[in-house]
Amino acid sequence: MKNLALITLFAMALTFSSGEVTAQTVDIKCHGSDTDVILLPWETAVVSLDVAAGPYAGGNDVDIWVLLEDMTNEEIYSYSGAPLQPGLTGWQLVGPSQPYLHSGPMLGTAFYWIYDWTLPVGDYIFLVFFDPLGDGVFGEFAAVDHVPVHVIPWMPLGMSYIPGGTFKMGDHHSNIGGHGYDELPLHDVKVKPFCMDIFETTNEAYCDLLNWAYGQNRIDISVQGDVHKKGDKNCKYCPVAPIFSKSDIQWDNTTKKFSSVPGRQEFPMIRVSWYGAAAYCNWKSERDNLTPCYNLTTWACDITKNGYRLPTEAEWEYAARGGQYSTYTMYHWGNSIDGSKANYYNSGDPYGTSIPHVTPTGYYNGSQVISGITTVSDMSNGYCLYDMSGNVSEWCNDWYKVDYYTDLSKMAVSPVPDPTGPSTGTWRVVRGGSWIDSTSFCRSAKRLKEHPGAVHDLRGFRTVKDEFPF
Repeated sequence: MKNLALITLFAMALTFSSGEVTAQTVDIKCHGSDTDVILLPWETAVVSLDVAAGPYAGGNDVDIWVLLEDMTNEEIYSYSGAPLQPGLTGWQLVGPSQPYLHSGPMLGTAFYWIYDWTLPVGDYIFLVFFDPLGDGVFGEFAAVDHVPVHVIPWMPLGMSYIPGGTFKMGDHHSNIGGHGYDELPLHDVKVKPFCMDIFETTNEAYCDLLNWAYGQNRIDISVQGDVHKKGDKNCKYCPVAPIFSKSDIQWDNTTKKFSSVPGRQEFPMIRVSWYGAAAYCNWKSERDNLTPCYNLTTWACDITKNGYRLPTEAEWEYAARGGQYSTYTMYHWGNSIDGSKANYYNSGDPYGTSIPHVTPTGYYNGSQVISGITTVSDMSNGYCLYDMSGNVSEWCNDWYKVDYYTDLSKMAVSPVPDPTGPSTGTWRVVRGGSWIDSTSFCRSAKRLKEHPGAVHDLRGFRTVKDEFPF
């Protein structure tokens, strides 16, 4: 075998007791090292993998084994007695030069073998995620600096790991129409690792948290149909149907429950103010026993807390580029755009017959059918994020300042570490373009602004979470 690295993962002591799953030991062997890591439910082991130069196409061959065993080295079995099916349907490898994708379900067996992968030279990490709901472990590669084995407390479901790094932020195509003077000068920025929602927040997800917040006496509904902060009718989060007929969020005054309009559950939550997005982050944090980031009186964000929050402008652009930091294209897939890639003005998707022309989250996953388009592909970027161009533009945490990039370029420290935007302002940053925007507004570098209290059909959001041990 033309091996550079052999990783053997033995997940032992996985037992079922009264419907609950206990912790499991992950035994990691790589480069001769052997480290036992105990994973509790929802935790993730981080394993480094250093690919050196070799005789093959730019690097060396790598063989990876994943084996799930109990203490007696027998196959792990589910409640029914059938072999456990961890559901490893996609291993994503993001290398220093290009993304790779290996897919194939691990069904009917607890043994999975990836072999003869020729990887470019570089440092990688291997994530092993313990899901106690029966989905087994989840493996994902991402390019980062060489690090030892760590355990990440609680890798949230529905989020993608974004490795930290340095990139040149701003508009790299200023000679092409559509750029804004607020996107220059180019400046080096460094962001730390974080997790980001794979999809834009859906109507269903927002309803779930609205019901939680109502039960906790955090919100109320005005006679005009606005969900607002408890005790402050001027702090509006979102409107509700049937009082506001165009809303995808319904309020039943008899049952005192929120729900999504039928058929709109998986569409992105729109008509939500910045305050409504930030409040959602806090509700989600409290529900998951995390420390909220936002002070809902001053609306200041404490990014040192371990709860959910909106992405900074720098984090959003770094994630939107999907690992492409050597060739800076206008969109994560390149410099051209058509209706098979994103939802923008007159893009031609079948949802463009009535306003708003939003598509369901993840619609561009390779199964979209667009008139006149014969070839479709999965338009997630290198970090498995969907709709980072078009559909709905997304709230960011930062205040907007037209010459903020000039301020950053004048800082003595470069790259600027984790910029969080101006300390005050009138507008908040919005990124990504929407269904009503031209293609130039969907560029990864495009900056937009919006009053934080604004509520209309163009804006949505997704959350991020950090607090990593490296």
